[in-house]
Amino acid sequence: MATRGEVHDESGAAFAEQLLALLDEGSFSTTYKYALLLALIDCCFEHAGADGRPPATLQPRDVAHRVLALYWPQAVPYPGSDEAAVLRQSNTGQAEIVSAVRTFRSKSDLPAGATRSEGARRDPVGFERLVDEIEWKLVEMPLPRLQRAAGSLRPFLYVVHWDEHIRKREYRGPDFDCGIHLTDAARDHLVRFAGLLRPLVQRLWSDRVAQYNRLPNRQLDEFLFGVDRLTLVRVRLALSELQDGRCFYTGEALKSPEVDHFLPWARFPNNAIENLVVANKAANNQKRAHLVAPEHLARWHERNERHRADLERVASAATWETRPSETTSVVRSVYLSLRDGSPLWLRHREFVEAQHDEIAAALTS
Repeated sequence: MATRGEVHDESGAAFAEQLLALLDEGSFSTTYKYALLLALIDCCFEHAGADGRPPATLQPRDVAHRVLALYWPQAVPYPGSDEAAVLRQSNTGQAEIVSAVRTFRSKSDLPAGATRSEGARRDPVGFERLVDEIEWKLVEMPLPRLQRAAGSLRPFLYVVHWDEHIRKREYRGPDFDCGIHLTDAARDHLVRFAGLLRPLVQRLWSDRVAQYNRLPNRQLDEFLFGVDRLTLVRVRLALSELQDGRCFYTGEALKSPEVDHFLPWARFPNNAIENLVVANKAANNQKRAHLVAPEHLARWHERNERHRADLERVASAATWETRPSETTSVVRSVYLSLRDGSPLWLRHREFVEAQHDEIAAALTS
């Protein structure tokens, strides 16, 4: 098998064609397949090894957590509808996962803006039951069916050792292989193409939801997949204090501070405290959704290592999400998968070329 740096464009093109065929021809009666595909990409990042490459096998439980992360903000009323109803995610009614999330939120008496972390703290037992329910729904439905298109099963992403007739007792058995075994092509390309795949899948998901709900306004991306910028204000002051009141990227005194996702939200939807920094508005606007130069990467890595306990206290005080190991894994995977020469933002309109050795050094400093 080719190593990460030796993956041929021809194989990548073939993989992309298979994915496009799946998205074009697959049978989608709910949005589950979109959620599963995005969750698989997310898990490839979160559980990547030290070399940035995804593991050979993913666990359905981990995928269930990522699917919950996707549906969590979508299980609240849509403000653009006349009755402020929760958007349908199925052509036959509401998707069961969305209903399960709604039921949990209601029983836990959570406000609309509550995070998953708040839900887990409020009702840890109920939260685990919710994840159990989502895991089983994925095992029963989209996992054995995702790769079925044009009447045949084409396991180019992964192999699972069950079909849609699986029974829960069998799945929960002590000797059952419940792993999601990624193909070599998927391990090589899901991370590599994530920047192109995510917006495509999100757009198709938005279009499907608009179709289910007969909405004339098809611009649902911000509601379905966006981040609440107002909520970020809750952690701005505490993060600014950790940075001694200085812009993370320029070192200048903070005058118009904004909370920035160090790894851009467009690259990976990570709202954990470890992925947040504070920057002046001008620097934040210049950085935008770019990946950054090794010197910024090294500073971010050093900040998270030195201030791990402080970041946990900030997260606890703000009931914010904290995911130190997963965040590091995602950032490592994104940066180590870059090709040498890729542009990285340094300052203003200045970019430097990515060099694998420099990036690796920045992540181990």
